[in-house]
Amino acid sequence: MPEHTLEPTPAAAEAAAVPASPAVPASPAQQGIWLTERLGAARSGFHLPLRITFDRVDGAALVAACAAVADRHPVLRARLAEHEGGLELRPAEAGFTVTEVDATTVTTGGADGADDPGGPDGPAGLFAEETVRPFDPVTGPLARFTLVHGPGGCADLLVVAHHAVFDGISKDVLVADLAAAYNALVAGTPVPAPPVPAADGRGYPIAPAPDEALVREAADWFAPRWSDSADVLLPGVRRTAHGAGPGEAVTRTLDAAALGAAARACGVTTFEFLLTAVHALLRRYGNTDAPVSLPLSTRTPELAGEIGLFVNELPHHAPAAGEPAGGFAAFATAVRAGLRE
Repeated sequence: MPEHTLEPTPAAAEAAAVPASPAVPASPAQQGIWLTERLGAARSGFHLPLRITFDRVDGAALVAACAAVADRHPVLRARLAEHEGGLELRPAEAGFTVTEVDATTVTTGGADGADDPGGPDGPAGLFAEETVRPFDPVTGPLARFTLVHGPGGCADLLVVAHHAVFDGISKDVLVADLAAAYNALVAGTPVPAPPVPAADGRGYPIAPAPDEALVREAADWFAPRWSDSADVLLPGVRRTAHGAGPGEAVTRTLDAAALGAAARACGVTTFEFLLTAVHALLRRYGNTDAPVSLPLSTRTPELAGEIGLFVNELPHHAPAAGEPAGGFAAFATAVRAGLRE
C-alpha cells in the first residue's frame, strides 16, 4: 500500500458541548469484541466503513451535520474502559472532529519514489488507509469522519466506525440522521431534536438483558448440537486460519425474480434457500458438520432509531449427513425446519 499524505484543512469541526454520558456496563457482545481486539486476532475485521459521495455539497453544513449526528448518538464519541474488573462505555478522551482533506493534496508514492499529487491511488488509497487504520478503544472515539473535498463542490464523506459501537443497521440510521441534519442546516431550520434515550436513559442505548430462563433453555438446546471443527475444508485452503486476514469482495448479481421463484418451488423463503445453498456447498467440499454463523439483529422497536451494536450470531447446523435423500428441495425443507426449531 503506498503511503499517503493527509493535509487536514484548518476547519476541523469540534462538536458543540453536550452533556457527557456517564459510564455504563458494556454488553456481552461488546465484551467479546473487546477481548478479540485485545488479543490482536481481529486486525481491521471490526472496522465498518461507510462512504457517501456528493456531486455537490455545502461542506460547512455537512461538517456541522456530522457533529449533530455525533451529538444525537453519543456512542460514536465513546471508548471502552476497564474498571474494577469490568468493561464500561465512557466518553472518549478527545473531542469529536471531522478531518477535512483537499483531494488535490493527497499524494501517492510514484514508481520512481516521487510523490504523485492526486495520482490514480490518491483518494482511493486514502479511503483504503483510513478504513484499516487502527482504533484505540482505550482512548476512543470509536468512530471517525473524513471529508475529502473535490473540484466543483463535489466531496466524499468516509465514516469508519468500530463494530463495538456500530452494526449494519446503524449505517441506515446514520445516513438518515445525517440527511435530516444537513437538510435542516441548509434550509436554516432547527436540526431535529434527538429522541428520548432508549432503555437506560443515560445517553448510551442499551439492549434489554435476555431472560435468564430463555438463556438456560438455549444453552441446553445448543449444547449437544455444537461442533467447532478444527479444519473447515475449502478449495485452495491448506491451513486453519487463527485470526482475521486480508479480505476481498467478490460481487455477483443474482436475478431476484428467478431466485424467489426457485425458493418458492422448494417451499422455503429466499433466505432459507440461500442458507441451504451454503450448507450444500460446504458439504460438497467434504464438510460433514460445519456450522454456519447467522448474524441476527437484537434491536427492539424502541431501539430502531439508535446507533450501536445490536446483533448476535447464532450457529446453524445443517441436517445430519445423508439426510434427507430427496435432493435439494428436501434438504431445504430440513434446513427450514432446523431454523424454525
